[in-house]
This record gives sequence, structure tokens and C-alpha cells, in this order.
Amino acid sequence: MNKIFHKIAARILRVIDPFLFGKIQEVSFRHNKNIRVLSVFPPEVVKVPSVFDLDGKEFFPGYSVDVPQAFILKIDNGILIVGREEVYTHELSVIKEMTTQKNNPSNGRSQRIIKSPISINGSILSLSLSGLEDN
Repeated sequence: MNKIFHKIAARILRVIDPFLFGKIQEVSFRHNKNIRVLSVFPPEVVKVPSVFDLDGKEFFPGYSVDVPQAFILKIDNGILIVGREEVYTHELSVIKEMTTQKNNPSNGRSQRIIKSPISINGSILSLSLSGLEDN
């Protein structure tokens, strides 16, 4: 009986929780005034030349590689949960480009999970490979 009650209560809380604490909304870093984009290098095509052996025979054929643009996002008063790939603004919105999944798992969930974060004085570096794959 207790297990059934707890399962029902958990489901009810899961539905009510976003209405009590607010829902997490997605925001693009391109349309937010608190996020600055700092370019590291522009996109380019790198050409790797062919490799020939001593007899002049081609040992390894050459090829071209597209290298995407690299940039750094500087987020004023951002929130980062360690061990998760989401990055939040100080307005408790999740940055939709900072995920390796098609849909950000935090979108539409309760803001309660990030209401009272532990803050530090300093900067945090979060490395992400988002945008490399076209799923």
C-alpha cells in the first residue's frame, strides 16, 4: 500500500512541480544579452597532402577535412550542474545549443532543481562538443 501511495504521490508532484516552481525554458545563445560569443578561429578546410615513398609511389592519398568554427560562450552569472551537460542562464533558462542530444532533457521541467545553486567566485570552463554531429 505504501509503495502504491508513493508512486501516485510522485506522479502528482511531477505534474504539479513545474507549475509551483516554474518551467525551464530554452533560450538560444544568439538571442541573449547576457551571453557573449568569442571566436577562437573561423571555419576552414585543411588539405592533407599525399605521402609518397622513396620510389615515388603514393603511400597515402591526400584528402581535405572541413574544420568547423570554434568559439567560446561567455555567460554572465551562468549556472552549471556538475555531471550534466546543460548550462543555464541566471534567469533559469537552459541554453539549447549546449547539449549533444536532439532535444534538451531539461526543457519544460521544474526550475526547482536549479533554484538554489552553490555559487563560487571565479570562472568555470565547461567543454562541449555540441554541434559536431548532424543527427
